[in-house]
Amino acid sequence: FRWIGGGAMRTRIAEELARDGLDDRIVFEGERGDVERVLAEADLLWLTSDWEGLPNVVLEAMASGLPVIATDVGGTSELFRSGLEGRLVEPGDAAAIAARSLSLLGSSDLYAASSRAALASAAEFSATAMVAKMEAVYDEVREGARR
Repeated sequence: FRWIGGGAMRTRIAEELARDGLDDRIVFEGERGDVERVLAEADLLWLTSDWEGLPNVVLEAMASGLPVIATDVGGTSELFRSGLEGRLVEPGDAAAIAARSLSLLGSSDLYAASSRAALASAAEFSATAMVAKMEAVYDEVREGARR
């Protein structure tokens, strides 16, 4: 596993992993400026937060074609549909995270379908799509003003 970024819990997690003899299974990489490269090397993105706003990392992963396993907090569910681009789980449900990960990784068809759906959904959040939607709103307002 690779832990990208920092956060207040990093030290505690590292201590717990060491205590349980699992510290050889994860690399804490800290902040990275090459997110696209890191995502290209990954198989899944896990976002296991207890709270979030609208997490950009989910969109970045989807734009890389990665299925996402994320806790259903904040605006995360607004970014993808559970069962298509990835899977949402309840916060703190480690067993569900593992089960959904194994399900995706264990089926090449399911993984490929989730990857394709992730790419398509991420495109909906692109700058080009955002500009097109804003132009459509402006056009609608202009048309309404002419009436």
